Amino acid sequence: MNRETEKNADLEYYAAVQAREIDWLWYPYIPCGKITLLQGDPGDGKSTFMLYLAAAVSTGGILPDGTKLKQENTVIYQCSEDNVADTIKPRLLRAGADCDRIAYIVEESKPLTFDDQRIEEALIRTKAKLVVFDPIQAYIPPESDMVNATKMRQMTRKLAELAERYRCA
Repeated sequence: MNRETEKNADLEYYAAVQAREIDWLWYPYIPCGKITLLQGDPGDGKSTFMLYLAAAVSTGGILPDGTKLKQENTVIYQCSEDNVADTIKPRLLRAGADCDRIAYIVEESKPLTFDDQRIEEALIRTKAKLVVFDPIQAYIPPESDMVNATKMRQMTRKLAELAERYRCA
């Protein structure tokens, strides 16, 4: 690299960066302000696990490792595969959730995708600490391609920016 290129490069030194601690929803598994993926084979219980986690967050309850949450928080729980009335709400109630603290974005008139402004609007309104998209494939915009790493990075970058801005997991 020559000096001319160096002068034109947009550079910063790490000495100017203010280091900060990570805020954890559940240490060391789920950091706030970041994206966390839960994966597994069909039928492994991923949705059930997330429902119980959402219930614990909504009540300030106990996490699977026995850790007690410091306070109750709002959750946005989006599920494209199950009905909210006959499946999701009964499961939340069985898990002990405070349903006054668990919201979802209505998709009847328009399917929700990761590039939808309604996600940020919901974060502003609810101040949710946890947002769940179940399953992730259902919320990928039609023009994105799951096998195209560049398109997926662009799509997740916006979601990561929202997580960072609103300090939610």
